Amino acid sequence: MQRRTAVNDVWGIGRRLTKRLADFGIETAYDLAQANPKILRRRINVNIERTIEELNGIPCLGLEEEPPAKKQIYCTRSFGEKLTDLAPILQATTLYASRAAEKLRAQKSLVKSIHLFLHTSPHEPNYYSRSTVVQTSYPTDDTRVIVRLVRKAIADLYRPDCRFMKAGVGLIEIIPRALGQGDLFTPGQLLRAGQGRPCRRWTGSIKSSVAGHCS
Repeated sequence: MQRRTAVNDVWGIGRRLTKRLADFGIETAYDLAQANPKILRRRINVNIERTIEELNGIPCLGLEEEPPAKKQIYCTRSFGEKLTDLAPILQATTLYASRAAEKLRAQKSLVKSIHLFLHTSPHEPNYYSRSTVVQTSYPTDDTRVIVRLVRKAIADLYRPDCRFMKAGVGLIEIIPRALGQGDLFTPGQLLRAGQGRPCRRWTGSIKSSVAGHCS
């Protein structure tokens, strides 16, 4: 699978980085996985080293939130065990989404795009890795809106014949709340206007139901 995956399809690899990697003869995910992470860290940055480690199934952090929260908010984690059923994967990613939304509100921001990924171990046969980006209908910090989009996207990425190792939720197109142009009659805007801090009680119930996946 890695041999057939173009390097620009790997999470975190954009157009500019794809061109730089091509200078090192790296054109596929397999090429990147086989590269020396220390050398590429010196030549590019620390994030490329982390990407190589992830491609080889080596978790970099228990629960990651990167890069800097003001631009993007990521919550990712390797599962405690390989998961084949959709339900526990949805529970875990619901937790990631609610935590990311909390951080989004804490910095008084709104999100317009959400990045999701789901993959098995690259050391197992038939390695499977998929990712997608979904757009919100309006800039939002509403946990309910974010979770609904995340759960639908993860369900679309899921395959019943795979043993999934890791998933992640990233809020990747973030703007200051003051610049949000959402319609007052959208759910998130009405909730903010009426209550000030959306979904606090709701997110708490989500945490209690799936906290075991992120302890």
